[in-house]
Amino acid sequence: MSLAGARLVSYHSENDGAAFVNLVALPDQEAGAGVAERSVAPMRGHTDGASLPFPSEFMAGGEEQSPAPDLLVLVGLRNPSGTMTRLTSVSSVLRTLTDEQYDALQGPWFDIKAQRTFVNGRTRVGAPLLSLVEPRHGNSMRFSHSSVRVSHDAPPLAREALDAFSAALPGLYTDVVVGAGDICLVHNRQVIHGRAAPGPGVGGHTRWLLRTYGWMSDTTGNQRPGDPAHLHL
Repeated sequence: MSLAGARLVSYHSENDGAAFVNLVALPDQEAGAGVAERSVAPMRGHTDGASLPFPSEFMAGGEEQSPAPDLLVLVGLRNPSGTMTRLTSVSSVLRTLTDEQYDALQGPWFDIKAQRTFVNGRTRVGAPLLSLVEPRHGNSMRFSHSSVRVSHDAPPLAREALDAFSAALPGLYTDVVVGAGDICLVHNRQVIHGRAAPGPGVGGHTRWLLRTYGWMSDTTGNQRPGDPAHLHL
């Protein structure tokens, strides 16, 4: 994290503020059938904390929640079947859009539901998906196939832009195997990430990653007094 110019961050609203989270296949009896099924299914692509504010929105004031993580860090503990992590740069996807679609993603036309792991997160209503004004980040995206919807009063071009962005993703992914001992740092605003299906089964012979988040040194948010330095709302 230090080499990347970042520091550790976690969120009270996700996994009770744990700094490190295990990404593993979950048994039905522990997680419930729906969550267990998703833990072994493919993930189509997203950014983490998609409903959280951009740093520029937080700095402008009025935000109760802290910005989404700048970095997603994946540490490989085991991956015997070589399950692929899928990555593509936001810029490569944006290049497939028309100028009008590109502009529409910057408009206040999208509702972003909190992702499942952010248990008390709020839906962001009438918000852009693309920001060009984030310090040190360039073109910055927040996205999730399952969590982003077009607002009811959005122009047709907003739907067209979201559909075009989503449709371009599958053909642009680069597959990377995060194996035992590997560390993968993903720029959470400039890279869309997903994964292939880890396959059935839980326990000793299935894929196991450790995940944490990072903020760049100049990203700020709400820190709860008395909590460890890495812990933010």
